[in-house]
Amino acid sequence: VLAVVMIPGVVIDTAIKCSETLERDPLKNMRVCDAETNKAKKKLAGYVGVAPEDMIFITNTRMALNAIIRGFQGLEDGDEVLCTDQEYKAIDNNWRFVAAKKGLTIKRIPLPTPPESSEQIVDLFRRNITNKTKVLTFCHITSQTGLVMPAKQLCGLAREHGITSIIDGAHAPGMIPFDLTDLDCDCYAASCHKWLCSAKGAAFIYVKKPVQARFAPFFIQHGWEEDSHFPYGYQGCGTQNTCSYISVGTAVDFQRSIGIKKIAARVRKLARYAKETLINVKGAELLTPMSEELSGAMATFIFPHANFDRLKERFELYGLHLSHFPTRRNFPAESGSWLRVSTHIYNSKEQIDMLANVINESQNT
Repeated sequence: VLAVVMIPGVVIDTAIKCSETLERDPLKNMRVCDAETNKAKKKLAGYVGVAPEDMIFITNTRMALNAIIRGFQGLEDGDEVLCTDQEYKAIDNNWRFVAAKKGLTIKRIPLPTPPESSEQIVDLFRRNITNKTKVLTFCHITSQTGLVMPAKQLCGLAREHGITSIIDGAHAPGMIPFDLTDLDCDCYAASCHKWLCSAKGAAFIYVKKPVQARFAPFFIQHGWEEDSHFPYGYQGCGTQNTCSYISVGTAVDFQRSIGIKKIAARVRKLARYAKETLINVKGAELLTPMSEELSGAMATFIFPHANFDRLKERFELYGLHLSHFPTRRNFPAESGSWLRVSTHIYNSKEQIDMLANVINESQNT
């Protein structure tokens, strides 16, 4: 599951109806769409446990974190940003860019694959905090290995040391239940078009009220002199199609109709089945924890005997698509092919069995 998932028919219907309404009479219906967008934002705010005035819609998590990282004020030469070696590459590049401009040091903590416990992860962060650490940032669920980070404990650790916590939550909404007020992070960005299954092009930024003044405007627009901080300086970047945002309200309703905890249990059960099945493939190494505390609906394996080109050929024979991305961590190329398996509620054990057969066949040819 990247930025592409299958979305429910009711969500598609909402997006199409919105687009038709908007384009048939844009001058009149832009205001209608604005009102519907606010309704959707209230539903999303309730879903993630925050006040709607403390969050905004934005196109995707990458754009959201660009805005957050570039807009965050108060970092000076010599300050440290503490993160892990499993940050998403595009976001890590943002920190590298800002670090080069401001003279910051980025400290990347190597995470075990897999870690033994949440306490082990928290202790790694604790031992790397110094009096120069100003930001603690991490993925709520890492893209590379599907590790669910102990977000609440890490945010508590940041507060203990007066450090700002910034979370990349791209994969969390719709995969695992969570409450941002309970996590008590300073800043959170996430996608709605991944596991929550809204129409494409919907994400959000949340910033805790006490720290909103620390974020300079990302978009300079009308009236910025009077109100330049979050949220005003982060929304309303000119004319845009808000139908994807409006679809978020329908996606939230759809998930609630099934049950958020039921969905989390289903996708975790499938992911566990994938782990138990694929680990039996010759030479397979599982990089994702088995424990429910540290894992969700994604599992990453290394298959040392698999060749990507052969694997792709076998996938195509079965009518499957295999996406390939360059390795984003410092593992040797000869370690083999990496494969991340993502299980949503519409997937099945039969599909996982077929995947195991395809991998086995690719290694035997």
